[in-house]
Amino acid sequence: MATTTPTKTEYVITELNKLELWDFYPTEEAAQADLPRVLKKKEKDALEFLKNHRLYGKGGDNYWLNRYEAAKHARYTVTTYDDFLKRQRDHLLNKPLRLITEERFYEMLDVLPPLAYTRHHGVLRFCMSEFLTGPYTTQFAEYNGKHYEKIVDYYDRSTWITPAMIREAGL
Repeated sequence: MATTTPTKTEYVITELNKLELWDFYPTEEAAQADLPRVLKKKEKDALEFLKNHRLYGKGGDNYWLNRYEAAKHARYTVTTYDDFLKRQRDHLLNKPLRLITEERFYEMLDVLPPLAYTRHHGVLRFCMSEFLTGPYTTQFAEYNGKHYEKIVDYYDRSTWITPAMIREAGL
């Protein structure tokens, strides 16, 4: 008789706007107990960003002000790691297909060695060999003289750029 090892649920604190992971916890209670410390740290970070903007934000550079605004509007929650991964996937893959210039297409082709540089159903496409996180990378495509980019799951070809995806996007 085969035995199965029970899966252990891991909990995380995650920021909901950008889907950034703060830390892992063995229980939901442990994560909930640490949440006030995380919120206090992020509040302190936001004030530091504002201070840096006042010191270094001269001449129209809004880098620190933008960081402050993002930190001010950050929303943290406790969730399971599996839920975080699902949200992350949806967040990354639901970004729209974008029309880009031919120059950007060839610039990205020349930056790093491409992955899966192929022609499929008339679409010349390749993936960046530098991944954003996990299996997610940016794919670039050329179809009917136009150029596109989209974040895809490298291991899930159903997320890759196709003629149908281009038509559906109206590009």
